[in-house]
Amino acid sequence: MAMIQSGASADLLTVDPTSKAARATLYDVLGNVITPAGQAAVAINAPGIIAMGRDYEIARTFRSDAMGAIRGSDANNVLLYDQFTDAAFIDADKWIQTVTTQTITVATATGVTFNASAITTTATASTLLSHTFFARYPGAPLRFFARVRTNHVNNQAMEWGFLNTTGVTVNVQEGAFFRKDTSGNLYGVLASNSTETLTAILTGPANTDYAFYEVMVEDDRVTFVVRTAAGVLLAQATTEVPVTQVKLLMPVSHLQAGFRLYNNTAPASAGQMFVDVAGVTQMDGLMARTLQQIAAKMGYTNLRNPVPQSANVTQLANWTQGADATSRTLANTTAAESTLGGALVATAMAGSATNDLIMFGWQNPTPYTFFFTGVAFDAPLNQVAAVATTPTIFNYGMAFNSSAVSLATAAPYSPIKMGLPGFHLAQIALAANAQFSGPAINYNPQSPMAVQPGRFWHLFCRALAGTATGTETFRWVVAVNGFFE
Repeated sequence: MAMIQSGASADLLTVDPTSKAARATLYDVLGNVITPAGQAAVAINAPGIIAMGRDYEIARTFRSDAMGAIRGSDANNVLLYDQFTDAAFIDADKWIQTVTTQTITVATATGVTFNASAITTTATASTLLSHTFFARYPGAPLRFFARVRTNHVNNQAMEWGFLNTTGVTVNVQEGAFFRKDTSGNLYGVLASNSTETLTAILTGPANTDYAFYEVMVEDDRVTFVVRTAAGVLLAQATTEVPVTQVKLLMPVSHLQAGFRLYNNTAPASAGQMFVDVAGVTQMDGLMARTLQQIAAKMGYTNLRNPVPQSANVTQLANWTQGADATSRTLANTTAAESTLGGALVATAMAGSATNDLIMFGWQNPTPYTFFFTGVAFDAPLNQVAAVATTPTIFNYGMAFNSSAVSLATAAPYSPIKMGLPGFHLAQIALAANAQFSGPAINYNPQSPMAVQPGRFWHLFCRALAGTATGTETFRWVVAVNGFFE
C-alpha cells in the first residue's frame, strides 16, 4: 500500500492498491466522522456526494420521503390540463369565469388575457377558477403549473395557483399561490387557517416576459418555483407549517386552481395578465388513474364537445329539451343526424339487403382523438301507423374514419365498416306505438376504437324488408360511450 508523506508535517496519505485512489473520511460541519447506517439521515450540508438529476438548465437532488424511499416520479397523475387553444371561448367545463366590469378573452395564438378590456377603474376584477376541487392525499403532493406573463401596473394585484376566491379585494383564502401585489412585488403565499404566510420577495421576470410557475403542496410545506422560458431558475422558496399552528398546513381536504387579476384602487394604466398553459398533477401517488378517468376529470367524455362552441358547455347527443327529434329520411350519402347518438326518428322505408342507411354520421373535432368504447340501443318503436303489407326487419353496423360523411366515400379514407349482431323485427299489423321485437344492441369492444381528428363515426342500418308507408315512422334512442384525448 503506497504512502505519501506531507512535506510540511508527518501526516501520511494512504493510496488504495486496487483502486489507486486516496482514502478519505467524511466529516460533518462540527468535525464528527460521518458513519451513517442504512437509510439514516445525513445533514444536507454535510460533505459527500448526493445523487442528482438534470432538467434542462436546472440540476436538482432526488427527492425522498422521511424514511429514505425515493419519490416515484413516474406515478404522476394528470388532473387538469388546458392549453387554451380555442379561438374564442374558455372551456366552461373546466373553468368558472367570474368578472366584475373587466373581461376575459381567449385566442389560439395568445391564450387567455385577463382584463382584456383594459379597465383602469377601482374595484374591478377578472377570475378563472377550476370546476374541480383537487383531493389531497398524504405523501402525494399536488402540483400546479402555468406559463404566465404579468404586465403589471401599480394599484393592481394578480394571483395564480391553488386559490379559491373571486372579487375585487385582497382576502385570506385557503390555498397556496403566487401573488404580485399592488406594488409589483412577487410572493409565494400560503393561506391557511385564516392567516397568510408570505415568502420573501421572489425574483420574477420582466413584464414583457413569460415564465413558468409551479406550486407544490406537500403534507406540511409548500414550494414555489419560478423559471424562465430558457429553463433558468429565477426563484425558489419553501414555506413550512408554523410550529405553533394547530391544524396541519390547511384545514381543507380539496384545493381549487385558478387565476385572478383585480384593481384595488384605480391604476394609472391598464395592466393585464396572460396565461398560455395551465394544469394540475398529483405527484408520487400510486393510485394511477386510467386514461378514461383522466379524460372524465377534464370533461373529455362522450357527453360534451371538447371544443368550446360558445360560452356554454354543448352536448354531443341529439336530445333537446322541449323539442322532439325531426323525422328524417335515411340515405346512404347523408346523415340523418350529425350527432354522437341520441334520439332518431326516421320515416318508413322500403326493404333492401344491400343499401347501408346512415342513422348517425358524426365528425370528430380536430385536434382530438375520440376513443369509442361502446354503443347501446333497444329495438325501435313503430309510430303513427301500423306495419302494412310487409314486415320490417333491421340489422345494423358501424363505420370508422371516413374522410366524408357519405358511406360511399372513396379511398384512401373510405369508411371501415363492421356489423353489429342482432335483428329487429316488426311483424305485419304491428300497431302504432308498439315496439319491434329483438334484442337490445349492446357492443363494448375490449380495445377502444380510435376515431381520428376530423374523421367520421357512423351508425347505419339495413332495412332487409319493409314498406315505405306514408306517415309511418320509427324511433330509436342510441347511447354512445367513449372519451377524447
